[in-house]
Amino acid sequence: MGDAACPPARSPDADMFWSRLENTPVVRTVPFALLLAVSLVHGGYGIGRALLGLRRIDFAQYYVAARCVLAGSPRTMYDTGALYQTAAAAAGVPGCLNDDGSIRDVMTFAYPPAVAYLFVPLALMPYRAAGCVFALASLAALAAGVLLLFADREPSRRRTLVLLGLLVTAMFAPVQQTLLLGQVNCVIFFCCALCLYFARRRRMLLAGLVVALAIHIKLFPLVLLPFFVLRRQYRLVATSLLMIVLIAGATAAMGGLDLFGLYLSKILPSQYSAGAYFANQGFDGFFTRLLVRNEYVNSLGDSPAAAHVAALGSGLLVVALTYAVARLRFSQEQPWYDLGFSLCLVAALLFQAKSYEHHAVISLFAYLVMIEALAYENSGQKWLLVVVCFSFAVWSFLLTSGADYLKLPRSVVMNALFSAKFLATLALWTASMCLLLVAHRSAVGERVESRVSGRG
Repeated sequence: MGDAACPPARSPDADMFWSRLENTPVVRTVPFALLLAVSLVHGGYGIGRALLGLRRIDFAQYYVAARCVLAGSPRTMYDTGALYQTAAAAAGVPGCLNDDGSIRDVMTFAYPPAVAYLFVPLALMPYRAAGCVFALASLAALAAGVLLLFADREPSRRRTLVLLGLLVTAMFAPVQQTLLLGQVNCVIFFCCALCLYFARRRRMLLAGLVVALAIHIKLFPLVLLPFFVLRRQYRLVATSLLMIVLIAGATAAMGGLDLFGLYLSKILPSQYSAGAYFANQGFDGFFTRLLVRNEYVNSLGDSPAAAHVAALGSGLLVVALTYAVARLRFSQEQPWYDLGFSLCLVAALLFQAKSYEHHAVISLFAYLVMIEALAYENSGQKWLLVVVCFSFAVWSFLLTSGADYLKLPRSVVMNALFSAKFLATLALWTASMCLLLVAHRSAVGERVESRVSGRG
């Protein structure tokens, strides 16, 4: 499957300094106490508000689509007019609540057809009860994903990392937004964690099934398939492709092949890009706000072509560099294989033309694995922890609602704030790349030294 990295060597003086510092009671207890307090207050408030909130804009469309399936008219889920809104009213789904308190129509279903069939069990329940069940299931999926991520660590390390992971996850603003909107990101997080769990144990059939399911819910986990190819996990890739076809076939058998035609020709093109919208935090959103005249912030000009070329070129460069580094092999598997896996998901966030803030739930993989690598491996790159923590803080505490963005001045320099979360993701990607390269260089150096000493 893959390997991971030999710990890079450090000088004895550096080891002694860090050992003394990390074992100081104040250094060990005060940060944990602060983390616990912030997680309970900020995270507890945000998650509680999300669970008790009435918006669930995205869950509404899953529910209506599933009710269309139950009513025997699955094509209605992709209707963009009155027919769909009539189906929503018949399902007891109210209009969606906007930030300003106004009500708008339920959004048309914008997901692959299989998602509607997956939500059929919830559609058998009343709308509000189904929304509560889904929110609780999302929380459980998130917690289970953190457990799976660290499941194969030794016991004391696993307990520490799971506790830390749960606290960090609770205060992460994209998690709270996901719960508030009723999004499926927590389910995707769980599927990716389960895929990683099975892949590490060489259970390729199960890993392929899970990643295929994730791809049928949202398309961006497709970015993992080239990673598995580069890591020579061909059975996993073959199983994934087969399961994608089988799930699509089962869906078509139940709802008709034309469902996929409607999705590919009508829905997917309309969902390609979110343009300059402030919540779009990928390369496309960044360059569109910077180079194209828009309603949110002043730009440097009005050149849609230049914005498109810059976004596409930058995205492709990031993806290419990601695969080049993620394929590196190490003599020790963990946590470097996990970090390469996580790096691909972060690259997907940067590359997507429609990369909303709540999608960043998937970046939790990279944050948690980076924290583990920097805390437990002798990487000698402790400064990267500052970068990772700052990136996480931007995502968790800066501009956490649409109203915050609308209060910002519109001057050109404010592009830095409008795209702060994109820049935070880019910083996380850069830090992950640096750590993998440093670890690989150290592993190569140790192999060379071993060969030289063996000849001696």
